[in-house]
Amino acid sequence: MSLPRAGVRSDFRRFAELNSELAELNSELDELEEEFSALKLSLPLQLGDLKNLDTIATNLVDAINELLTQIKEKTSYGVVSGLTVTAQDTPDMTVNVSSGIIYMQDGERFEVEADTMAVVEADADNPRIDIIYINGTGLVSYMPGVAAEQPTAPETPSSSQLLAEIAVAKNATAIETENITDKRKLLDELEEEFSALKLSLPLQLGDLKNLDTIATNLVDAINELLTQIKEKTSYGVVSGLTVTAQDTPDMTVNVSSGIIYMQNGDRFEVDTDVITIDTADTTNARKDIIYVNSTGEITYLAGTAAEVPEAPSTPTGGLILAEIAVAANTTAIETSNITDKKKSILN
Repeated sequence: MSLPRAGVRSDFRRFAELNSELAELNSELDELEEEFSALKLSLPLQLGDLKNLDTIATNLVDAINELLTQIKEKTSYGVVSGLTVTAQDTPDMTVNVSSGIIYMQDGERFEVEADTMAVVEADADNPRIDIIYINGTGLVSYMPGVAAEQPTAPETPSSSQLLAEIAVAKNATAIETENITDKRKLLDELEEEFSALKLSLPLQLGDLKNLDTIATNLVDAINELLTQIKEKTSYGVVSGLTVTAQDTPDMTVNVSSGIIYMQNGDRFEVDTDVITIDTADTTNARKDIIYVNSTGEITYLAGTAAEVPEAPSTPTGGLILAEIAVAANTTAIETSNITDKKKSILN
């Protein structure tokens, strides 16, 4: 039994032979990306040291649960702590934003300092709803709404996260606590997203007959964690999404179904598709691309015909699947014309 990617070396079959021998068990989670280096595990276990077995197992579970916390922070987004918007002790037309930590949709982590935001003067005739948010560079920001008889809050700018809405009554001269509505997205409890990975280790010193099962379960849990980390802290194709020529080549290509994680963490299950390639140029060759766009759709982009053609750049937010070499005057796309450009999440 081994954990090759984590550097864990073990032979749990030896646990069945505890009456004669319990081999040394060295286990270490290694190279879980740089951000997980502090969570390396070591588990030296000697037959004569069984009195420490409960402590060793408990420490291992604690380390894995800490890893769960790391996964949660790295695979979701929202406020980890703080960033509460509050009125002043003596209310005026400013609000306080406490310091805190936030993960953005693109995975950026910001430690935000406390700030005081001035609210725009109230309208004389109608109320207004303003917003406080963290922008894409991690700064506390403010945006006033439009005064109206039935006001609505402005849209939160792209790549930003809303913290609170501020109800500004007409002719208001101060923002009270009741005028502030908390709109933070908090990182959910670990149990909701990783309930399948919960670990419990009721280990009794006198119950060594179950040690093999316990060790196996721990290794299975660690392997599952490694898969979660790899999928959710990287991006690329998990499976499928292969671009192929037709059995009888023509000016279309097939794209198989598959699963892909985008750069911003979005996960898409993509259906099979058939893509039609533009008619070839009569003079020069061309390079086209097939890619998955930011909304999870298989998309085609033709290049520019030239004596030495270059493939077009993949649009922002997209992930390339393949390049198609379209020769001058060609009437069919062969297998040899397709170059796989997928980024596999396992690489």
